[in-house]
Amino acid sequence: MKIVMVSFVSDNRWTGMGKWTYQISESLAAGGHSVERWFSEDFPSLVRFGRLARHMYPFVLAWNLIYRRKEFDAVVIHEPGGLPYGFLRRFWRSLPPCVCMCHNVESHVFRTMLAWAHLGLSKVSKKQQFTFYIWNRLHADGAIRFADKVVCLSTRDWVYVTTRWRRPCDVFRKVNGAAREDISAGPRVELGERVLFVGGWLDIKGRQVLPKIWEMLLARRPKATLSIVGSGQPAELVLADFLPAQRASIRVIPRVKSPAEMTGLYFNHDIFLMPSLGEGSPLALIEAMATGMAVVISDVGGVPDIVRAGVDGLLFPSGDAAAACEALTQILEDRELGIRLAHAAERRARELTWEESAACVEAALFAATGKHGAGIDYSGQPRRWPCDRVPNIEPR
Repeated sequence: MKIVMVSFVSDNRWTGMGKWTYQISESLAAGGHSVERWFSEDFPSLVRFGRLARHMYPFVLAWNLIYRRKEFDAVVIHEPGGLPYGFLRRFWRSLPPCVCMCHNVESHVFRTMLAWAHLGLSKVSKKQQFTFYIWNRLHADGAIRFADKVVCLSTRDWVYVTTRWRRPCDVFRKVNGAAREDISAGPRVELGERVLFVGGWLDIKGRQVLPKIWEMLLARRPKATLSIVGSGQPAELVLADFLPAQRASIRVIPRVKSPAEMTGLYFNHDIFLMPSLGEGSPLALIEAMATGMAVVISDVGGVPDIVRAGVDGLLFPSGDAAAACEALTQILEDRELGIRLAHAAERRARELTWEESAACVEAALFAATGKHGAGIDYSGQPRRWPCDRVPNIEPR
């Protein structure tokens, strides 16, 4: 099958979206498909429009796909850009089928952050609300409605989509995978008090929750240290959200320069802390598990699809700083528990492969096109997904 995978992000295989696109496309190619990747660099005409480029992109994309429609069999489009093409496909059935890829359903995220705004843990301006309802919701939700099939990365998003717009048989779900090079060479034998947070310094990542957690934890474990990696903001801006007495225990790394540096950071820390208010299928979590870190994460999005509470890691209710502190303290005071969770996390990460994730995308493509094939062989045995079934993982 000839496939085009499209997302309006930079062509960088080490960003979240870039990594997903490359890993899935390479797995599909290994399964015998021909895959072409389109990134923002493939739309140079939009550069001169500045901030308006993202609003014009869906229409330019639709035009390009129509113009080149005889060159491929199906297209996988990241949710925000799929409405115009999906709409035209409904009436122009000779166009190649479209699979909508939802990394974290945008309207679901917005509703979540709006709810947290009422509790003081996020900020959603009137301008953001206006932009979302007038533009983002129209395009993102419309892409899901009009696509031939939909792929999402969590059970919660699957429920959100299937209870609003689509039949369950049209929506495929599977969490992200762990790259083989991310897997630890061997289990850890001890854990220290080095805590790692990875993510942009954003409300959705727990920006307003993390300082509260750290204040409580330092009162119990004054020797603990915290690294905030990939904040995208200067260290002084990030540290300003913490009390002066806490800042000496915190290191801020705004940007990571290479995959090797990021891998080293995972291995040089002991506990991965993720206090997010919303997530899809977080790659940072899976990578931390793959390197044998003990994980303490909020029970949001696709996290329960990845981590079994009390088995592969400790989960706490999102927004609950006290519960997060209690979970961290539990690991720091019971090292045997921490080691057991770290080993279980590593084993769980080994089960999550990009080949399985790509097989789910492939199944959606087979269902959208009506074609059948042997499927991606990731286990040494031929595989074929029936087009009327939804390959998925059950809630854990």
